[in-house]
Amino acid sequence: MTTPRNAYPDKPVLAYSKTTISMEEVYKFLNELSNIPLEAKRTAAVMFRNESGNGTKGINNNYAGVQADGNRLSAEWDNRVAGTIVIEDSTGKTRRFVAFNTWQDSLLFTVKKVQARGVYIGATAKPYSNLKVDTLKNLSRAYYKEWVTGIGNSEPNADHNKTFEQLYKSVLNHINDNWFNSIYNQLKNLFYGN
Repeated sequence: MTTPRNAYPDKPVLAYSKTTISMEEVYKFLNELSNIPLEAKRTAAVMFRNESGNGTKGINNNYAGVQADGNRLSAEWDNRVAGTIVIEDSTGKTRRFVAFNTWQDSLLFTVKKVQARGVYIGATAKPYSNLKVDTLKNLSRAYYKEWVTGIGNSEPNADHNKTFEQLYKSVLNHINDNWFNSIYNQLKNLFYGN
C-alpha cells in the first residue's frame, strides 16, 4: 500500500473511528446558524445526508469526504482539523482524509463551501460551471458539477437528479427560516403545551 500525500504533516495521523450524528442534531445546528442564506442551509443538509448516509458514516467527524491528500484547507480551518486518517475509499483506492475535531466543524465546512461555490437556489454555481441555480433540477446539476465531479460540462443521470430532489424535498420540513421556526414553536406550545 502506497501512503498518500499528507497536506497536514504537522497534525497527527489518527486511527480510523466511525462517527455518527442524528439528523435532528444536524437540522438543529443548521437552523441556529445566522447570516447564512436559507437555501444554502438546505443544500448543506442535503449534501450532509447524501455524503454521510444520513449521519451514520462519519470518518473521524468528517461527514463530507474532505480529503487531506491534495491541497491543505485554508488557514481558517487549521484549528478545526484534528489530524488525518488513511483508509481505503469507496472505490478501493487508499486515500487520506481530514479528521475534524467535531461534527459541527465538518458541517460548517460544508455550509461555507456551499456558499463559496454558489451551490444553492438563488446563486450561480462556480468555479466549474457558472450555472444559474434557479430550479431544483439546476441545483442537482450544480451539486454534481461543483462537488461530485469538479467538471463544468458533466451532467448527472436521471437517478442522481431523482435522489437529489427527494433529499431536498425531505429537508424542507426541517430547515426553515428562524422567523418561521419561532412562530411555529410558539403556536405549538400555545396549542399543545411544552
